[in-house]
Amino acid sequence: MRTHLLSRQDSRARDVFGSWSARMRAAGLHYADPTAANNDPALSTDESAEHEIATAVADVRCKRAVGVIRCGPQ
Repeated sequence: MRTHLLSRQDSRARDVFGSWSARMRAAGLHYADPTAANNDPALSTDESAEHEIATAVADVRCKRAVGVIRCGPQ
């Protein structure tokens, strides 16, 4: 939790999260940062709805595109 709070103070993290948010907006989803998407009560149902799956796919695509997460060798 402490590292998450510290990262929110880092301009590089804020920039990446801003880029992620812009890409999500372009996909029709409006979240300020990845935490907001993870904590969205509309995505916390017992069954996976089409909207939940589409949001998760967009989230991962946007995270990969801006460098929130990286896959493969570095």
